[in-house]
Amino acid sequence: MVPSGAGGWDIVIVGSPSASAHFGTQAEAAAHAREIIWGAGGGEISIHGRDGSVRARTRVPRRVS
Repeated sequence: MVPSGAGGWDIVIVGSPSASAHFGTQAEAAAHAREIIWGAGGGEISIHGRDGSVRARTRVPRRVS
């Protein structure tokens, strides 16, 4: 997740040249990012600051069927 230059927050998947989704708030973006990662089998979400540095990381557990 990265702050958008246009305001709000973008979800950028590693290796993708552009944002896959845009949200007005960090909370909305985080909720959607968790759904994406959970659906992909688990992983990590990195929240970046305006300077590009990683401010926080959170792990999403692997989905158990």
